[in-house]
Amino acid sequence: LDPERTRNKAEFPIGFVNGKIAVGAYALGSHSIIPLSDCRLQASESIAVLRWMTNRLPALTSANHLKYLVTRVNRARELMVILCGDAPILSEMENLAHELHAALPEIKSFYYCQLNRRFAHALDGQCTHIWGSKILKEQLLGLSFEISPQSFFQVNIAQTEKLYAKALEAVGIQPNCNLRVLDAYCGAGTISLAAARWARHVTGIEIVP
Repeated sequence: LDPERTRNKAEFPIGFVNGKIAVGAYALGSHSIIPLSDCRLQASESIAVLRWMTNRLPALTSANHLKYLVTRVNRARELMVILCGDAPILSEMENLAHELHAALPEIKSFYYCQLNRRFAHALDGQCTHIWGSKILKEQLLGLSFEISPQSFFQVNIAQTEKLYAKALEAVGIQPNCNLRVLDAYCGAGTISLAAARWARHVTGIEIVP
């Protein structure tokens, strides 16, 4: 498999570099932002959003409140976009959502996440649906999933299918087996549901219902 463009989720920090708003990645061991125009790990659709946002953000009155740009991409090449900030700026986000979709029609979902006061990561806050679908649909091992902004889902679908098949084989999960399975930190339940087709019973545990 081609190792490039394999990630289906991106988290790009937003901040000021030499007085100008920038979107990119953190420098090693710091919170200094390196502006990006591309990342060969990320899907090309996510990079298109990165570039559009980089050009658009300087004109936003609320740009100084934005902290992260998060994108999710499914196999159908549809996009969910989440902008994350530290203030209630929903009205400007509503206007931005329509501009963004007009520029990039592959975007099917747009959210704003107002971060908690002491946020620990890019989506540590309250996500508000702004426009489009509330979820992205995805296929994994013949199963259908609905992914929301804060759902954990494996970032490389092709390799995940190979890894899960090996994991189920190693545990001994096969047709008509009598195993009871506990899947701790199960995310969206991908491996739980794959195991449930054959195991006697599966319980999945995750902080996000």
